[in-house]
Amino acid sequence: MKSKAYNPYEDPALHATQPTRTWIMEDRKPFNDAIHHIDVVQGVSTPKRLDDYPGLIRNPFRLYVIVSVGSMVVLLAYSFIQNLWAALNGG
Repeated sequence: MKSKAYNPYEDPALHATQPTRTWIMEDRKPFNDAIHHIDVVQGVSTPKRLDDYPGLIRNPFRLYVIVSVGSMVVLLAYSFIQNLWAALNGG
């Protein structure tokens, strides 16, 4: 009667029942209207990552972010160069 000791880490039945995602706030379901209103006001139900948005929105939003950040970098560089040029020329 040599049986292997029970090890819960090797039990496939226990691991099969575990959730694959642990995002508790994303799966939150309010049980009354007041809690639903608080969740809407606090932004619990809004998408937090770009992958949560539909595919038609992802690419234009990604392009908008790239253009916005790029234009900000260009304007900051232009302002820095303009101020540096004015300081060097005594203006």
